[in-house]
Amino acid sequence: MSSDWRRLRTLLEAPSPAVLATYRKDGSALVSPVWFRWNAEAFEVVIAEGDVKLRHLARDPRCLLVVFETVRPFRGIEARGVGRELFDLPRAPLPAADTPAPVRFLPKFDNVLLDRARVLPEEYRTVVIRKNADVQPTFTVDGRVAGVWRVERGKVVTEPFAPLPRHARRELDDEARRLRAWLS
Repeated sequence: MSSDWRRLRTLLEAPSPAVLATYRKDGSALVSPVWFRWNAEAFEVVIAEGDVKLRHLARDPRCLLVVFETVRPFRGIEARGVGRELFDLPRAPLPAADTPAPVRFLPKFDNVLLDRARVLPEEYRTVVIRKNADVQPTFTVDGRVAGVWRVERGKVVTEPFAPLPRHARRELDDEARRLRAWLS
C-alpha cells in the first residue's frame, strides 16, 4: 500500500466532515453538509427520505463530494462522480434494542446533529450550536451527544456535560487515544 493511499485512508476513515454538491434544474449547485462512510470502493452518503438532494440526483446523477479536516494538516479530497440510490432494507435484522452504541467523536458541523431531537438533549443545544450556527465538535455516548471535544497541544480534550459512568469514561478515553494517534 502506498504512503499516499495510507494518508488518504486515514482522512476517509476518520470522523471527517463532508459536503455534497447536487445540481438543481437550472444547473446551479446545492451544497449540503452530509454524513458519509468510505467502504474501500465508494462513498456511502446518508440522505434522508424525501430530501431534495434525492430529487436532484434522480434527475441529474452528477455529484461532487468534498471531505476535509478542520484540524492540521487540513487535508481534503474532492470526489466527482455519479450518484446512485441505495436503500436501507426495511426487513433486515436490527441489533437488539439494548445493544449499546459505541462512543463516537463527531467533527464540527457534523450532520448527525441535524436530527437534533434524536441525538442532542435540548439542555445542551446552546452549548453545541452557538451563534451563527457554529456547531462544536461533540462526542456521543449511547448514541446521544454527551459532551464537546477539542485538540489542545496535540491532545484530545473532552468536556462531558455530566459525569460519565466508568465504562463510558474508559471507552471515551480509548477513542480519544485512537483519535490522537490518527491526528499525529
